[in-house]
Amino acid sequence: MNLWVIPALVSAVVSAILGITILYINPKRSDNRWFSLAFFFAAVWSLGQFLQASSTDPRSFLLGAVVGWFGTCFIGVTLLNLALVYPRKRKITRHRFVQPLLYLPFVLFYITFLTNNWHHLFYETFTFEKSAPMHSIEIFGPIYWLHFFASYAMIFLALILFVKVTCTTRSKNERMSGMLLVAAIIIPLLSDIYTILMPLPPFPETSTFTATGILLAIAILKYKLPYKEYIMTPLAEELITTPQKYPLEKGLSYLVKEEKLDKSYEIFYDQVIHGYSGLSITKLPPEKVRERYKIAKSPILWLTFKEVENAISPKDIEGLKSAISDFIGKTEKPVILLDCFDQLRLVNGFEKSMSMLMEIKDTCSKNNANLLISVNPEMFEEKQMAAIEKELKEVKV
Repeated sequence: MNLWVIPALVSAVVSAILGITILYINPKRSDNRWFSLAFFFAAVWSLGQFLQASSTDPRSFLLGAVVGWFGTCFIGVTLLNLALVYPRKRKITRHRFVQPLLYLPFVLFYITFLTNNWHHLFYETFTFEKSAPMHSIEIFGPIYWLHFFASYAMIFLALILFVKVTCTTRSKNERMSGMLLVAAIIIPLLSDIYTILMPLPPFPETSTFTATGILLAIAILKYKLPYKEYIMTPLAEELITTPQKYPLEKGLSYLVKEEKLDKSYEIFYDQVIHGYSGLSITKLPPEKVRERYKIAKSPILWLTFKEVENAISPKDIEGLKSAISDFIGKTEKPVILLDCFDQLRLVNGFEKSMSMLMEIKDTCSKNNANLLISVNPEMFEEKQMAAIEKELKEVKV
């Protein structure tokens, strides 16, 4: 039995499962779709290796090559397209034909491969040799090398973009998932380069996709890859010249006890019309907040399980902390209103929610930001309210 069959088959199955999983998580997000497509091409590449390794004659080997090269030709450009939308779309993608056009030269490469007849352009020579590890001995032609350098140029450019995102994020989860993603690309990349340069590789290049799959499985399941970056651009409200009704001390976090949200939003509104940059994190639909509390321009992050723009799951505490930290870093006078601490408590438990609150409070204190927490005392036990009051300065209603 050819031992090359096993790792190629395993990597094909692992890649297919990961592609289906990440698309199932959220098929509406463009980066999920590009992730899934990249895994699809990796699975096809591995399947082609499996067919080649298990072939018994030149015809069956050729079938494996046709299948495998369909994955090989397009995986590099797919990674670049993924990098262009991860974690958010870059300006170049606003031109809707840019990303599809990147595939055009690789379609031509594949057509050249199919019409090559194993001579001249893609392969100068090809010999089916059953004793060889992958049943073939081949010398590459000029079009192959043109494809090689074009693919790797796109892979390296994608790596640069991934590394940049990983190095600039403030969230531990986002940083860890980014590091695993970069490692998952580098491992098969180095293996493939070695395989190309060495005449008799000790293993098929797709065998490393299994290690890649393990890294990405950890990134997906534990660190929530691909993470979602929220568009929290500070925008100033219309300023007024009347004196501030609720002056707040910079860097302090405040508690507003109320059954309804009116008082906390009154304080928040008073800040944003006097030169502060506000961010509202709310359990209410954003359109209701804007209509009810006259918040016209300030960004709003909706705490909900719904998959809509600028919405965050109550379970995503790391994402919430990251969104607040990113917003605070973009402006000199930030004020954050969190009106959904009760929902966070219900989903995550009191201790975990308090730990999150402490971290946000510390972030605000270090950056001279103000934090407003709206709490309905009837929703909490007496001991829980005492713990909240101990950490926050109460605003008398």
